Amino acid sequence: MTGAAPLGGRRRLAALDGLRGAAIVLVVLSHGWALWPTKGIEASPVVGLFRAGNLAVTIFFVVGGFLLTRSLLGQVDRSGTVAARTAVLRRYARISAHVYPLVVAILVVHALDDTDIYDRSSLRQSVVRILTYTWNWFLRDSPLLARPDVGHLWYVCVYLQVTVLLVILVKLLGRHRAILVALLAVATVAIALWRGWVVGHESLYSALLRTTTRMDGMVWGALLAAVLPRFRDRVARVAPGLIPLSLVGLLALALTTGHDESYFGWAGVAMNVAVVCFVAAAVTATRPTVVQRGLEVRPLVWLGNASMAIFVWHYPIFWAVTRHTATWSWFTRTIVALALTAVFVLLAQRFVERPLQAWLAHPRWDSTSPAADDTQDASTNPAPADSRTESPAEFPADSRTESPAQSRAESLTGSPAAAGGAQDQAEPAAAGPHD
Repeated sequence: MTGAAPLGGRRRLAALDGLRGAAIVLVVLSHGWALWPTKGIEASPVVGLFRAGNLAVTIFFVVGGFLLTRSLLGQVDRSGTVAARTAVLRRYARISAHVYPLVVAILVVHALDDTDIYDRSSLRQSVVRILTYTWNWFLRDSPLLARPDVGHLWYVCVYLQVTVLLVILVKLLGRHRAILVALLAVATVAIALWRGWVVGHESLYSALLRTTTRMDGMVWGALLAAVLPRFRDRVARVAPGLIPLSLVGLLALALTTGHDESYFGWAGVAMNVAVVCFVAAAVTATRPTVVQRGLEVRPLVWLGNASMAIFVWHYPIFWAVTRHTATWSWFTRTIVALALTAVFVLLAQRFVERPLQAWLAHPRWDSTSPAADDTQDASTNPAPADSRTESPAEFPADSRTESPAQSRAESLTGSPAAAGGAQDQAEPAAAGPHD
């Protein structure tokens, strides 16, 4: 390979951490409807930033699929095979380290908090589906039984489900790179067509929760990981222009695409392409651009590193705070909710992430190279890709004026557009449990 030496791995991944930091901010904003009124926001030209949950999901999925597949292909290049069980168990452990404590907290709150009015049967079913990472299927099929304050966990389920698929795919085809690339390329087209079909023949709500309609970002990321080594020098030459161009595209999409059917059409494809372009440019750049340095500022990188913890904890905290502060001003309620989220995130980092990192860094986890798997893979926790757990994306959300008590189906996905689809499935379920 010719050309100037690329930036160091830590520096290249800092830009991805910064992008994920921006994405987790969009996630929190898109769920802010649980805390603040949005009547004024709806008339604002930046309302799209409060509805950009789908864009945030795309960022997390593409980056996650890229880092995962790059790590797996690296194993193939070094040893000729993939430690499939280790790859899956590592990611399962990283995600469960946050999700399982949340489940325990929910059970404790249900037992002690009189304002937690969900019946035990629904709670039990929700907990079982969350712990087995089949939660997105339960949300889709039984929206009136699922707890809405943990609806966002559909993302971690889809991530793990697609992780298993990609691990198997790379294990089988990792040494046959051309076949792998062709299969992934065909899959991106097939998934795009399938997404449109589901929206047209089922519902938007169904499309928001199906594994096969939300796996597109990870497949795009996997495709990039498979083809980038061949075109690294060419991409590096255009990286200085490609980085700002892709970010402008993402901003334009964030401002114009929310929770509507276009996300499952051209807009969704455009989001994937824009994120792929940014990732490709960021990891091949031979020198940092001004825009890239902007993403590498410490607050954004920290948010990216903490994004899994923020993602898992913020939404149920928003709901719990709202239940107890009906008479408070929205500003006070928001400050309290954000402060509590920060406390839980810091505790999670201190007592969950750091011990887990040390445990997963033990050589027994990787027979090929102790640090080779994903101390370089931040795919499930938006943490520093060289040392953290992996990145969450977040789930579709929207900014609304309604409180969490207004629409169960809407709150399950954070998407007002999805509410109609859920109601269609659940009719005549208006008399079902509401919060």
